Amino acid sequence: MRGPDKVAVSLTPVAAASDSRTIRVAESLARAGYRSLIWESVASAEDPCVGLQCAVVGSTGDRRGATVLPRSIRTAGRAAPLLTRAREGRFGLPGELALYAALRIEHRRRYAVGRRIPPASLYYVHSYELYRAVSGLAASLGVPVIYDAHDFYQGIRRPDEMPPFDRRWMMPFFRRREAECVAGCDGLVTVSAGTADLIEGAFGRRPVVLRNAHDPRLDQVPARTLRQVVGLSGEDRLLVVAGNYKPGMAVGELLDALAALPDRVHVAFVGHGYEDGLDGFASHPARTRVHAGLGRPSREVVPFIRDADAGLVIYKSRSENYREALPNGFFQVLAAGLPIVYPALPQLVATVGDARVGLCVETFTAATMRDAVQALLDAPRASFPDIATVSSRLSWMDDEQRLMALVAEVTQARSSGGRTPGMKALAGQEAES
Repeated sequence: MRGPDKVAVSLTPVAAASDSRTIRVAESLARAGYRSLIWESVASAEDPCVGLQCAVVGSTGDRRGATVLPRSIRTAGRAAPLLTRAREGRFGLPGELALYAALRIEHRRRYAVGRRIPPASLYYVHSYELYRAVSGLAASLGVPVIYDAHDFYQGIRRPDEMPPFDRRWMMPFFRRREAECVAGCDGLVTVSAGTADLIEGAFGRRPVVLRNAHDPRLDQVPARTLRQVVGLSGEDRLLVVAGNYKPGMAVGELLDALAALPDRVHVAFVGHGYEDGLDGFASHPARTRVHAGLGRPSREVVPFIRDADAGLVIYKSRSENYREALPNGFFQVLAAGLPIVYPALPQLVATVGDARVGLCVETFTAATMRDAVQALLDAPRASFPDIATVSSRLSWMDDEQRLMALVAEVTQARSSGGRTPGMKALAGQEAES
């Protein structure tokens, strides 16, 4: 049995509207002549593909954001304290075994979605946890699967940060699932050369690097800009952090820096999850100048933030994954034409090089962030003449060519009855720093 000609199905573990990488890839596949379909695990509130060639065709959730993906072990409600105690080993081995059984049951339930996935000539999964949902179908059709690792998931948290259950049971379980996906998929992709190093070291297979570069062809103009939504005048200075909240971001250091800056300086977090990051800062002296709850559909982010004064990337080197980060927000700030304060993480430093796009901070403290922000705001925009050049050099158009080369390679290998584990020829074609 063979899959239908030129149909690609992308599967994402989140709402497609909030996953710019899924939409970029799906639209690139459409431009390559595929009927490009997206299956999302959380339903987008609005159609994320308006005006595009790709289309959302199914969801395992509903418009309220429900999902049949396994619930976080940190389940909300009355069961949360019980689960927390089990994760901490308070119930001994029997408690951990019961929790592990529940984890496996939830994952097995997830794979049932595979019976509803449409037949295709290519499957592109944006989570190793979705690999089993399509691997059997892809094998029966004789078509390839590409796995796109957005992070080095095994290195997001350090072992000393994990409760005993997570360290002994949950992470080894996830590692086995990801190892199965890496070994079984026809093509392997990730977001930076550093992340590719980590994945190769963990699983013995090197991914092709497709950066999270911005694609201006997908932009949608929002009804109002960031400055208008926040309600600031032209005299106020507005800093923006683009992208969703990640544990370990330098949120506290940024608020302390903001408190030492003039009252006209504000910070806006354009992304989801910052309620967690700002928890405990309600009485902070700078809190009234911090604006959160500003998540936008990914296609609106760059036009939305253009009237800010500067951008910030506030990742810290708290784990292997974050040390090698090359996040969406970095590309979005540059695409918006804003100077940027960024950390001295290897992938960011290598990508910027000697270009004058902003200021690099060696270590995030309240003092270093205050000084960098003040210097950035005091400098005329002409002090950073390379923003447009670097943004153009980091365009998704280049990464799209690598994607198309990978697709052609895995498709040809499958059509000739073989597979292409490792993709050694293409893995060397990494993005230039």
